[in-house]
Amino acid sequence: MKIKSVKKKGILFLCALTVAFCSPTEAFAKRHLKVSINPVLPPFSFLDKSDSKVKVRGFSVDYINMLARLLHADVDFYASGEMFKQNTIRDFDIRALGFKQQEGVSYQYVPIHINFTRRIFVGSNCTTITCRKDFSHKKIVVLSGDYYREHLPSDDSEIIVVNSTLEAIHLLDKGVVDAFLAPSERTTLYIIQKEKQENIRKVGLSVETIPMGILVKKGDPELLADIQEAVLTLEKRGVVGELKDKWFGKQIELLDWKVYYRPLAMIFMVVITGLGGILFWNYILKNRVARATMELKHSRQQYMGLIESSPDMIFLVDREGGIILANHKSKSIIQGEQSEEGRTLFDLTCPEDHGILKNLLNSIYSLGSATDEIRFVFPENELRDMDLAASLIDFEWQPNIFACCFARDVTERNQFENSLIKSERLVVIGKMAAAVAHEINNPIGIVLANADEILDAELTPEETRECLESIQRNAMRAGEITRNLLSLSKPEKMTLRKVELVDVVNLSLKFLRPKLKDVKVHVIYPEDSQPISGDFKFLQQVVVNIILNAVSAMEGAPQKHLVVRFCKKLRQENVRLLFEDTGKGIPRENLVQIFEPFFSKGKENSFGLGLFTVNRIIEKHDGIVFAESDPGAGTKIVLELPRYEEKESC
Repeated sequence: MKIKSVKKKGILFLCALTVAFCSPTEAFAKRHLKVSINPVLPPFSFLDKSDSKVKVRGFSVDYINMLARLLHADVDFYASGEMFKQNTIRDFDIRALGFKQQEGVSYQYVPIHINFTRRIFVGSNCTTITCRKDFSHKKIVVLSGDYYREHLPSDDSEIIVVNSTLEAIHLLDKGVVDAFLAPSERTTLYIIQKEKQENIRKVGLSVETIPMGILVKKGDPELLADIQEAVLTLEKRGVVGELKDKWFGKQIELLDWKVYYRPLAMIFMVVITGLGGILFWNYILKNRVARATMELKHSRQQYMGLIESSPDMIFLVDREGGIILANHKSKSIIQGEQSEEGRTLFDLTCPEDHGILKNLLNSIYSLGSATDEIRFVFPENELRDMDLAASLIDFEWQPNIFACCFARDVTERNQFENSLIKSERLVVIGKMAAAVAHEINNPIGIVLANADEILDAELTPEETRECLESIQRNAMRAGEITRNLLSLSKPEKMTLRKVELVDVVNLSLKFLRPKLKDVKVHVIYPEDSQPISGDFKFLQQVVVNIILNAVSAMEGAPQKHLVVRFCKKLRQENVRLLFEDTGKGIPRENLVQIFEPFFSKGKENSFGLGLFTVNRIIEKHDGIVFAESDPGAGTKIVLELPRYEEKESC
């Protein structure tokens, strides 16, 4: 598209003067310049279609026309399709605006002291993009040919290239892209205002300031020199500044009281209102302080009433045990109605328990709280058992200085518990005797089975040795049960350590082999190690009791199958072991009762303590045991035990 510029009267006047004072040859040797200009770069250059005519206007047009006057040249403007297109300069003498980076073999850059400011524009609702670092994984629109790559912090952004700023703004308004990396802030704001786009805003600081100039085609050094001289002339005359004011606007710095009297009046009103508000707020604060003081007084009275009405002894003590404050209940031990001033908890405590009290105070001030049982000396040298609980009181002005101690008389409770323990001990001894009788029957039965195996069959020396070892182990086990009965007052404690449940099952099956001659045993081992925290001996007792119960339940069954399965992990912290037999099964109403003591329904010569013992041992291992069964469908016994966890060492 070719657009001829309209010659102005001033240019005609200059031409007339040139004809008058120059030779005929010089007068008619007038240059004719072909200028490339971007028609979609307002306010620098754009097409004005008003008055049914199309003409090119803008800062660049006026600037080139002024240069043409100084050069005594005619100008023809041609629209170039893209702002950054480089090879179009070969067809023109001058390009209206260009970058230093576009200087090359075909053209040369002449600065004119005009800058483009590169800015980021986003939708008005966007809060995730404030600078270039936020471009990661976002859709960014740029102009074709722009040098945008150096402004992207990484290559993980999706880049959409368009040919004009208007097209980029439309994509941003529709939400197709997340941001527009605009090379010219002025152009973008101009188009946003013209298009009445209210949903687009600029964010962050300017990304880059780009010096602009005109590009002159190489090959005509005289033209280049004339243009450089004309540019300097326009700059000296202040023409550039006037054009900036015309096309970019000028900020008015003169103080006009007619303009500012309303804002000043508003400020004055705000100040007066603020002073009135301060006075009113001061009045409200005084009332609040008075009300808070009264509430604090009532709260203190309620607090003191609560403390004084407590049935427990309450002491406020310091680090050395000195009594700072005590409630009315405590007066009964502080020698009648004497003041607590100068008294300490050590004065109230039995001398033999002074060490316990000292450790208690140390624990309070190191851990923040502690509890223990101490004997207090009441008047007339009466010793009473006191349950003492204390914690630090954290005052903001003096933290960790005082501790609040609650003392409760538990003498009668301890006496009752001692008598209850004595009465329960007889019941425990009776139950233990029955349990021991049941437990002794199991190893004795295994001993007899192995003895019969040796007497009735011709065994190899290795098989005979295994039978004798089984007899020895079960005889020792029976002896241990007897010793546990004799030492009832000091029962054996479990020793928890890392145990492989697979080893427990394998060893139990090994010495139960004589009992399992008619039973087909199938063990499904785990894919990986399943260690638990437990006592190997007690866990072996659990497995033996469950297997013997299964063997007993399968008596008379056409098929005797026992499956021992290590289940897959249900939870990371648990290990599950399942025993499944093909016995006669258990009615549903008895599934819970089978773990109760002395429940032996349907079993002859049984005390009903086998599964009860299993349940007690599993509970002490923090595990659970349960059964699933139906009459005639066999029984499943499931053990679930906590997985062993390695403790970190300091």
